Amino acid sequence: MAFGFFRRRSNEIIDLEECPILHPAMSKLIPVVRRWLPKLAIVKSLSGVQLLAGEAGIGMLLESNGPPGKQDRELMKAFAVKRKLVWMGFVSGRTAAQPVHTRGSLSYEAGEVTFRYMPDDFTQVHFEQNRRLVSLVREWAGSGKKLVDLFDFGGAKITVQATGRSEEHTSELQS
Repeated sequence: MAFGFFRRRSNEIIDLEECPILHPAMSKLIPVVRRWLPKLAIVKSLSGVQLLAGEAGIGMLLESNGPPGKQDRELMKAFAVKRKLVWMGFVSGRTAAQPVHTRGSLSYEAGEVTFRYMPDDFTQVHFEQNRRLVSLVREWAGSGKKLVDLFDFGGAKITVQATGRSEEHTSELQS
């Protein structure tokens, strides 16, 4: 199983043992996840594994052709508890992410604003980049204004985040 990034203009994954630009907690998990995944019955139907960094810790999302069985869900939960993951779950097909373990929410902060997100929501890959981008846009927008972030993934989902100094709203619209 390969862990890494796609080669430029290719579907080939460049396998990495560690990544110097990845959040350090996520980088440390790469060899651990690599050893753990073969224990799952669903391993051959996995199409992806995402590690997500948040203020409270790391989340993990398994992508597969079908949902994991009861034994795999128990293994996923045990892994999440042992590794102190904030969120562990799966997504199958076009369904929304399904948690098997949570001990908080995935979020990042930019100034006094906290953005909470689900593992299948769009965020920038680099945790600190999320903060920088939101701070820059807030600076450009000026004070007292609302920021709205629209993301359309193939027409399937639009996530709207409108944020003021003391409020936060997140809505999802299915098309």
